[in-house]
Amino acid sequence: MPTDPHDEIVISLDSLIDQAKDDANSPTARITAAIAAKTFLEALTRRLVNLAREADTSWEDIAVLFGTSPVNAKARFGDYNEYDD
Repeated sequence: MPTDPHDEIVISLDSLIDQAKDDANSPTARITAAIAAKTFLEALTRRLVNLAREADTSWEDIAVLFGTSPVNAKARFGDYNEYDD
């Protein structure tokens, strides 16, 4: 899947990773950037799971990627109340 060069999540994630790697920044600033990057990465992961579901990827297949059960994957990323697959 090509990355949109204007994708705000990807741009922000790249920037935060650069900040976290930059030795010119204080250690606490680097930690703050790493924590923020984790949040952005979670948002990107959720988006990709949604895209996979729209492409008819099963919860079983997604669960394998995360090393968990389909029920746990559905609880984390889906609507747990509508577990029909």
